[in-house]
Amino acid sequence: TLSNIVSRELNKDIDILYETTQDGIPPISKIDGIDLVTEGILTLQNVNYRLDCFLKNSLDVKKRSIYMGENGAAKLFRMILESTNINIYTGNLENNCYGEGDSPFKKDEKQRTVNELISYLKKLGKIVTIIK
Repeated sequence: TLSNIVSRELNKDIDILYETTQDGIPPISKIDGIDLVTEGILTLQNVNYRLDCFLKNSLDVKKRSIYMGENGAAKLFRMILESTNINIYTGNLENNCYGEGDSPFKKDEKQRTVNELISYLKKLGKIVTIIK
């Protein structure tokens, strides 16, 4: 995964915080000097869900508890709301497991999820820079 590559290239340990696994959201990790290390597509899809609810002003009491969670999606969601400028680094390599066997993802799922995220960010008035 990307976090393993970053850990290796920076020569810094990566610690997986298994206790942050919540509601199907994979755990966050810690790498010294990096604010938030999360899994990819599952986390982003959940962030998109949260942004959609936020934009529709439908964070009812039940959903607010999800918003306040300590999983990667909740933390990233809060960071997005607090930010004005957001840089998105995206590659174009495909994960070969997407679209094969019993994988729930299609090969273009990553790009579709990122495009959806960008759309939500722009609706929130964020300054979005895409770096490929």
